[in-house]
Amino acid sequence: MVSGYVPEDSRVRDSLVFVVPMIATFTASSMLTRIVHRYALAKRFFDIPNTRSMHRTPIPRGGGIAIDGSLEERGAPSDEST
Repeated sequence: MVSGYVPEDSRVRDSLVFVVPMIATFTASSMLTRIVHRYALAKRFFDIPNTRSMHRTPIPRGGGIAIDGSLEERGAPSDEST
């Protein structure tokens, strides 16, 4: 056996340990963002622009809740845990 040789299937398995949770987090984040967006529209949670705003029209608020929720589900640390 050659020193430092890693079988092909071991590398694939090791990469899946990182890829599968990333895909699951992305999917959960996308789905939760759509749910929160619809809820914000229904409850009229809008960010009304002022002179310092980058946007000109009102936009729904709360998308960060969905992203943080999906990261917490995965077990990734958030800023508040530091």
